[in-house]
Amino acid sequence: MASMNYNGLLGASKAQAQDLDAYEEDDDLKSTDEKDVKFSNLYFKPYNDSSEWHYKMPEGESIDCIAQGSGWVACCTDANFLRVFSTTGVQKHI
Repeated sequence: MASMNYNGLLGASKAQAQDLDAYEEDDDLKSTDEKDVKFSNLYFKPYNDSSEWHYKMPEGESIDCIAQGSGWVACCTDANFLRVFSTTGVQKHI
């Protein structure tokens, strides 16, 4: 998912769990219930010369939606958290 405004581009990905046995041939090296987890990520690229940043969500938490405004970006997760960041990447506690 993505969001754009005059400050920059905000992107996010959902967490995904894949069964390793579905695409790995070395079944004897991996247990049958092992999962390869791709974490959910939040990424911000400002239009000015500031550096871009990304934030990896904790394991088991996936981003459902994103938003941005003047000087802030936010995401809502499936764990019912609203995470708010400044455009410089500093997480604000609410």
